[in-house]
Amino acid sequence: MNYINEAKKILAKMTLTEKIGQMNLVDSSIEKEEELLKLASEGKIGAYLTYERDTSSTQAHKKLIEASLNSGVGVPILFGRDVIHGHWTMFPIGLGMAASFNAEMVEKAYKIVAKEASDNGIYWTFTPMMDIARDPRWGRIAEGFGEDTYLSSRLAEASVWGLQGRNREDLGNSDRILSCPKHFIGYGACEGGRDANTVEISRNTLLNIYFPPFVAAIKAGAGSIMSGYHDLNGEPVSASKYLLETLIKKVCGLDGFIVSDAGTTNHLTNYRFAADRKDASGIAANSGIDMDMMSSCFVENLEALVKEGKVSEERIDDAVLRILAIKLRLNLWNRPISSLTSASYKISPEVYETAVDAARQAAVLLVNKDSVLPLSKDIRKLYVTGPFTDAVKELFGTWVIDGIVDGVDSISDALKKKLPDTDIKFNTSRFTDEVLNNSEHSDYVLFLGGESPLRSGERNSIAHLNLPDGQEEQIISFSNLGKKVILVIVAGRPLNLTRVLPYVSSILYVFHPGTGGGEAIARILTGEVEPGGRLPVTFPRSEGQIPLYYNSIQQRKARACQLKYIDITEKPLFNFGYGLTYTSFKLSNIRIQSNSIKIGESAKASILVTNTGEKSGEAVLQCYIQDCVASLLRPAIELKGFKRVQIPYGESVTVEFVLGNAELGFYNQEIDWIIEPGKFKVFIGLDCENTIETEFNLVIN
Repeated sequence: MNYINEAKKILAKMTLTEKIGQMNLVDSSIEKEEELLKLASEGKIGAYLTYERDTSSTQAHKKLIEASLNSGVGVPILFGRDVIHGHWTMFPIGLGMAASFNAEMVEKAYKIVAKEASDNGIYWTFTPMMDIARDPRWGRIAEGFGEDTYLSSRLAEASVWGLQGRNREDLGNSDRILSCPKHFIGYGACEGGRDANTVEISRNTLLNIYFPPFVAAIKAGAGSIMSGYHDLNGEPVSASKYLLETLIKKVCGLDGFIVSDAGTTNHLTNYRFAADRKDASGIAANSGIDMDMMSSCFVENLEALVKEGKVSEERIDDAVLRILAIKLRLNLWNRPISSLTSASYKISPEVYETAVDAARQAAVLLVNKDSVLPLSKDIRKLYVTGPFTDAVKELFGTWVIDGIVDGVDSISDALKKKLPDTDIKFNTSRFTDEVLNNSEHSDYVLFLGGESPLRSGERNSIAHLNLPDGQEEQIISFSNLGKKVILVIVAGRPLNLTRVLPYVSSILYVFHPGTGGGEAIARILTGEVEPGGRLPVTFPRSEGQIPLYYNSIQQRKARACQLKYIDITEKPLFNFGYGLTYTSFKLSNIRIQSNSIKIGESAKASILVTNTGEKSGEAVLQCYIQDCVASLLRPAIELKGFKRVQIPYGESVTVEFVLGNAELGFYNQEIDWIIEPGKFKVFIGLDCENTIETEFNLVIN
C-alpha cells in the first residue's frame, strides 16, 4: 500500500481543527473520561496514553476509540503506553539487555513485548531508549544500552525489528506495535548526571557518538521518534530545526513523525525561549515537532497561529500526513479493541524460558576468587540475606507499569528448589545485629544486595555511587567474621564497589533482570548455566573519575604523565566488555585476509579462540578498531563487532568479523559519511583491554 497517497485522501477531507487534533496527544484517566470523549468526538485527539495499571475499564478504552471513529473524519486514536522492557513479562532493563551483547536475543524479547502489548490493545510504545550514557549518576542510564555507539546501534535496530517487524508491512500485523526511539539527542550527556539538564556536545561527538543509534533505528523502520526535554548547545532540543528537521527528517529520512516528550512544548516557556504557550506552540511546530505530548499547546494555539500566518498550513499538513501514514501502516482502523487487564494472562513456559535466558545473558560475573562459584551441589549450609532476599517485583526494574508477579520466583525460592539437600537459612531482619548473629549458621554468606528500582530511572540521579546505606558495612562485617561472601548485586546502574571488593569472594552483577531473574540467578549460582553477561558500561572506582568511558580520543599510555590523577589511579574498576565465565579462553592467530583493502571492499578479520578451562563455555568476542590517522579526531579504540560463541572445553573455534564502510567510516562536519584511506589497527578480544591486534591499510581504488 502507498500509505502517503492514502493519507493524502484522508487529509483532503479534514478541517484545520481536525488536522491539529491529530497532532494532540493526551494522557487519559477515568476522571477525565467525559472531557476526553467530547474531544475525541470532535476530532481533537490524535493519540493518548495512560499510566494507570489495569485501567479500570476496557469500556473507557473502547469508548475513546469509538468516539474517534465516529468523529467527522473518522481517524482512530492511537493508544500508547510505556512498555519499556516488558509488558506482562518483564525482560532485563536496557542496560541488562546491552550486557547480553546479543542483538538476536534483544529482537526476540521485543517481539514478545510487542505481542503482549498488542493483545492488550496497546499499539505504540516509547522505547527503545538509545541515549549514550557516560555518567552512571544519571538515573536513566538504566533504560539505555550503555556507553558504546556501535553496541547501542545494533541493539536499537534489533529492538525496532522486534517491535515492528523487519518489513514495512509487518507493522500492520496483529502482533506488532509502533516503536518510538528516544530521546533525540544527547539526553544522556546531561551536566552532573542530573536528569534533563543542560548538554554541551561538539558536532564531531554529536554526529559520531550520539547520532548513529538513531540512524540505525530509523533505517530499521522506526515510525516515530521522541525529542528530549533537555537543551543542547544553546537550544532546547524540541525547538531546534537543525536537530529535528535536518538530522531526523532529512539526513535519517524518517518517514514517520516526531513526538515531543511529555510537556516539552510548554517547557519552552520555562527555558525563557518562548514568551508564552502560544509562542511555544509556533516554535515547536515550525522546528519539526509533529505531535505535542500532554501539554495541549498545539490544540489550543495552532489554529490561531495558522490564521495569523505564523505557522503555515503546509507545515501542519506535513505533520498530519506523517501521523496518518503511520496509522495506516499500523492498520489501526482494523485493530481489535482489547481488554486492559492482567487477570486472565498467563506467562507461557516458552516465554518464561526466554525471560530466564535473557536474565542469564544480562548477568555479569565480575569476581570469582578461588572459583567459589558455582556453588557445590554438596554444600551443607548456606546463609542468605540482604534486601533482595524475598524480592520479586523489585527485580523488574524502573519504568514498570504492568509486570505480572504471580508465579514468578524470588531468588530465594528458586535457590531452594536447586539445593533441596542444603540447609539454607534466610534472614530479612531489619536489625543488623540479628543479621550478623544468625550468620553463625554457615561459612558461606550469599548477600543479595543492590538498589531499589526507585533509586534509578527518570528523576532518580544520585551523587554517590556506593551501595545504599548499610549494605557495605554488613558485607564487610560478614567478611570480618571469617565468612566467604558471595555478593549478588541487583541494580540499575554501575555502582562503586571499590570498598567491598577486598571483602568478597565473588560478585555477580545482574542489573534489574526481570521476570526470569530469580530463576536465572539460581541457575548461575548452582552451575546449571554460566553467567553470560559482559559490561556495556565502564565501572568507575570513584565519582571523581566521571565521565569515564573506554572509547576516549586521548590515549592514557600516550600521555601518562598528564592523563592521570595524583590521588587515585585513572584506570576503571572494571572495563567495558568485561565479564568472567566458569571456564577460560585463550586468544591466538589473529589475521586479516589481506594487508591492503580497497575503499568500498570489506576487511575480514579472524581470530582463534581456545577453551583452556575444564568446562564448555560461551565466549563473547569483541572486535575493536583504531583509525590511525583521520581528518577528525577519532576514538583511540572503538567497538565494531561482537559475537557470542559456544566453545566445548579443550576445543578451538575461529571467529570472523567483517569490517566494511559502515564500520570504517565516520561523519564529517557536513554530515557526510566518509571513508578515508590509511592504516587501521584491529583489536579482537574478550573485553576492551584483553585483546590481541593486527593492522591493515585502506587504499584508494
